[in-house]
Amino acid sequence: MKIVCTQENLKAGVSTVARIISGSNTLPILNNLLLKTENGLLYIIATNLELAISTTIRCKIEAEGSICLPAKTMLDLVQNLPAENITIEKVDQGVSIVAEHFKTKLVSLPTDEFPTVPKIEPTHTVNIDGGELKQILESVVFAAATTETQPEISGVLMRLKERELICVATDRYRLAESHMPLPENDAVKDMIVPQKTSHELIRILAQESGPVEMQISDTQAAFVCANTIITSRLVDGTYPEYEQIIPKDANTEVSMASKSLLQAVRASAIFSRLTNSISLRIPAGKDAIEVLAASSDVGETDITVPAGIKGPEQNITLNYRYLSDVLAAINVEQVVMKVVDDSAPVLLVPEGRTDYLYLIMPIKS
Repeated sequence: MKIVCTQENLKAGVSTVARIISGSNTLPILNNLLLKTENGLLYIIATNLELAISTTIRCKIEAEGSICLPAKTMLDLVQNLPAENITIEKVDQGVSIVAEHFKTKLVSLPTDEFPTVPKIEPTHTVNIDGGELKQILESVVFAAATTETQPEISGVLMRLKERELICVATDRYRLAESHMPLPENDAVKDMIVPQKTSHELIRILAQESGPVEMQISDTQAAFVCANTIITSRLVDGTYPEYEQIIPKDANTEVSMASKSLLQAVRASAIFSRLTNSISLRIPAGKDAIEVLAASSDVGETDITVPAGIKGPEQNITLNYRYLSDVLAAINVEQVVMKVVDDSAPVLLVPEGRTDYLYLIMPIKS
């Protein structure tokens, strides 16, 4: 194998795939990237056996073939190479990497040891706008559980239903649900996408624009972008029936500027780092709410946030992180908080929209 490519293209390709490789892999081959030539393109592939990313870059192919290269070394190397053409050539038991004023040789492993990335035989195929998929995932993924003790909620539910995609994430203390239309979809399917896969998909969709083809089987899913394919196992299990915990009616509704509320929550968090809790005092017939927090070690704060209030007075205590996470993730000017009482779940929705909701369980005093 011998190829010539630009440093810019090589850096982009290696950076796209190398992030999924961790230093804790027990199989040495999983710490490597597979580079192979095919149809005039260079394929760069990484896998951790549960998630695989394959991307293509343009290059001049002087000799076809494939090589394995240590991922971390390769990533560090290409980031520090000069912005010029780079020649990569398989020599003996290693790989030569040469630029105008640079020459090195890396030890490589046999390519036949590299795991085969499974080719999905989809039962469902759906085309979706990549930018919209990125937005819907960003609006929910932060609410997924971070523990593997409950694997079914450690991922993001992606539900294909009645020509729409519904994405849901929860850790049982909060829940985010977002909807987007799919005018060409007739499939009905639930799949739980691992949280890491969701984050990698968001990262890659930020770099690549255009449509995404979702290929879904019973145990795996592939997301085919312009130059990159993400192949992931699906979480085995049934997602909790969450709909019944969403309040249908609220006694009090509060409309606020999301930026003002976020600033107040973040400022109050300084005084609640031990408990993670802040209190919201919602007076009846007023034009503002109060965000309060106190700490015996730091002090106390009381911040006023302008608001439109409908309904009786309410006093609720919430985890400030749960509130700041959603306000930072959704790009809306106004939010509406819907409150039943101090023990029922609190809903937060974008004003004037019905395609998104966020639920927070209050902290009982």
